Amino acid sequence: MKSLSIEIKNPISLDDCLKQQLYFSRKSGYLAKQEKRLLVNGETVQQNQQLQPGDELLFLYEKQEQLNYSPVEYPLNVLYEDDLLLIIDKPCGYIVHSDGNQTVTVNNFVAAYYKKTHQKHAIYNLHRLDKETSGCLLYCKEAYLVSFFAHQIEYKITKRSYLAWVEGNIRDDLIIDQPIARDRHVSNRFRVSREGKEALTEVYPLKHLKGYTLVRCVLQTGRTHQIRVHLSSIGHPIVGDSFYGAKENKRMMLHSYEVQLFDPLVNDTIRISALPDAEFNP
Repeated sequence: MKSLSIEIKNPISLDDCLKQQLYFSRKSGYLAKQEKRLLVNGETVQQNQQLQPGDELLFLYEKQEQLNYSPVEYPLNVLYEDDLLLIIDKPCGYIVHSDGNQTVTVNNFVAAYYKKTHQKHAIYNLHRLDKETSGCLLYCKEAYLVSFFAHQIEYKITKRSYLAWVEGNIRDDLIIDQPIARDRHVSNRFRVSREGKEALTEVYPLKHLKGYTLVRCVLQTGRTHQIRVHLSSIGHPIVGDSFYGAKENKRMMLHSYEVQLFDPLVNDTIRISALPDAEFNP
């Protein structure tokens, strides 16, 4: 069975090690022990015990699961894949998971990919992208490791940058540090508000074209619609984002360009990027 090796540097209990190294909940730790997924120095462990420097802790992570989405064929562009992660180039025009209305989602496409490649995984998207946003989208293949990657996203260990065409000319680098809250007057819309949650976006202009600017946006927080709200708030809405004040266009020009995250299988940070397609222009 496939495993992860966890280095023990200081005296620590097994339960605390799982919580601090893999960000396990108490339930996950209990299940891992019950399912005999933990080995210390080659011996199966089913209860908490003290670990010492030099001990070898192995976590047997592989767990075959049934698909939890119906497969729908689609020619997915796979950017990166190993036994824990799948990173795809999300196509524009599809939601990531069901919202109760649309039945065909990106998760259905991933289910078809797993079926075609004979992989027995449930679908765990680690974040989401708006329907009209394309680019890097992260999936975890193993249920036990979802919390590990979710922790990286929540605490900004995972770095994400986006490309966007905006209306108007942005000449200088910007840091937009404005809290974001839900708009009480418009369903599913957000706005800059002093009562909102902290939100910070770095904006770097790359190119100018006939009254439009191509910018790279780096998220330092992860609020819903953050880039869209922030750019609109400074008078430069994303091209095609009519929901936040832009003129109508063939699509919203927002693309998840690059992601950096720590992959425990290679014990290093990986950097994956996806170039936008030919339609990504104002």
